[in-house]
Amino acid sequence: MSYPPEQHLLRDLAFRGERTDSLATNRITVTPGLLDARGVRLGVLATLVDVTGAGIALASIRPDWIATADLGVHIIKPIERGEVEVSCSPLRIGQRSLVVDARIVDTDGSLCAV
Repeated sequence: MSYPPEQHLLRDLAFRGERTDSLATNRITVTPGLLDARGVRLGVLATLVDVTGAGIALASIRPDWIATADLGVHIIKPIERGEVEVSCSPLRIGQRSLVVDARIVDTDGSLCAV
């Protein structure tokens, strides 16, 4: 069985990305279903950060597992068209916790959320 399953939110978002040991990046294309009156929905951005952050966290602590304990997204500028890209890198790796930095940019490369 492949993950995510055929009928799953993550498959609907159609992430495209890459990962190294120190940086994970994912992109999605903005479609009308992802928008509300303020641009790309906050829940979509939070999901993008969570998935991308998990990728870099897992690479940083393998073979151990992770769980998201706290996640915050601060919108600087709404994204209404084009693509959304999130890049995550480890900020601090402790014995019991790991902090990941996330930066969200639009098609023009402008910083839109952290």
